[in-house]
Amino acid sequence: MSGEAWIKEAYEAILAGDFERALACFEQAIALEPDNASHYHRLAVTCARSGRLDRALRAAERAIMLAPGEDTFRQHLDHVKALQCLEKIQKRLARKSKGRSAEARRETLKLAREAVRLDPLSVDAHLVLAALLEEAGEIPLALQAAGDALRLDPQRKEAILLEARLRGNRPLLH
Repeated sequence: MSGEAWIKEAYEAILAGDFERALACFEQAIALEPDNASHYHRLAVTCARSGRLDRALRAAERAIMLAPGEDTFRQHLDHVKALQCLEKIQKRLARKSKGRSAEARRETLKLAREAVRLDPLSVDAHLVLAALLEEAGEIPLALQAAGDALRLDPQRKEAILLEARLRGNRPLLH
């Protein structure tokens, strides 16, 4: 089979909900055409969507190495890095204790800002940033981040509730 045939097979697997098969198909395409940046990019997208962020990062970096001028590949790499920041924040907050140090809070907030910088269209990144800013007592900045999330997705319930809470209002949910 050709590389493109494997790509077609990968998309059929994705449509069937079989991400493991899709990843194997992308790997087959890459094995046949190791210098095809698009194959690595497609693998990176699928890995990111299925939560395999380390693998997504490696594939995205390889795609850029092969096609450094491709803006879509660069944007996806930044998206994957933002997802990794959010994952790190989630892990930090999961082991959160009452005595979290000021330094740990600053580092977590720094990760959230980095996630927004890397992927300014990520509603989740803006919401996490807003929540962390609220926790830090930075209400005007938290309100701005929540507003950014709402502008990106005006129907996002979490954004509506967070902004209303920050404003001291009751939200109007539809």
